Amino acid sequence: MTDKIDLLPMPEASKMYDIPGYDEEELKDYARANVARAVAPLQAEIKALRAEVKRLRKVLKVADN
Repeated sequence: MTDKIDLLPMPEASKMYDIPGYDEEELKDYARANVARAVAPLQAEIKALRAEVKRLRKVLKVADN
């Protein structure tokens, strides 16, 4: 996975993102960090499941696709 996550563009007209002391890039970095943190446990679970499938294929002598 890439370390840069594509985010939807921030609406320029929206005052929702007008946070004093933060620029747009800082807010995007913050959002990326939150996304990465949220998906990390899921990525770890996927990795563990893939390892389990590989182990089971080896035990059952099933060819990998």
